[in-house]
Amino acid sequence: MPGSRGVARSLEAADWTIPNAASPMETEMVMPFYLPWRKGGYGLPEPTMNYELTLSERGRRMTGKEAIRIDAYWPDSDFGCEYQSEMFHHGDERYGEDIGRQLAAESLGKTIRMVTKEQLKNSAQLEYLAEIIASHIGVEFHPERGRNRRTGLIRDVFSD
Repeated sequence: MPGSRGVARSLEAADWTIPNAASPMETEMVMPFYLPWRKGGYGLPEPTMNYELTLSERGRRMTGKEAIRIDAYWPDSDFGCEYQSEMFHHGDERYGEDIGRQLAAESLGKTIRMVTKEQLKNSAQLEYLAEIIASHIGVEFHPERGRNRRTGLIRDVFSD
């Protein structure tokens, strides 16, 4: 399609979508972590999105549910991230439900990190989150790789 603006870029972006993400923000949350260095990411292994975790009796009492879904999860490491949307969660009962799910997962020995858009937009906080993930999933962390492209990735993904 010669002359069609943005088509090549859109087709390339489609190559980096992640299966089972339930929302655009879930995808945006994990993109900087699993995209390769040449795209400005940290090159970490891709998580399983919306991983279903069957709860123990204790977890069922905490949540009233048999199972919960974790936004981004690395099953081999028992580590996951939950996106915290200020628009929908801050200050209302859904935030309490999110924390309850986090506690239920942690009661099974899982580690769940809450992540906000503001953390993802701040390059120093994003880098620290990537370092935490790398440490938990047992991979080497090389923040210098892709750093020159990361600013553009953050700008492109998280511009309002």
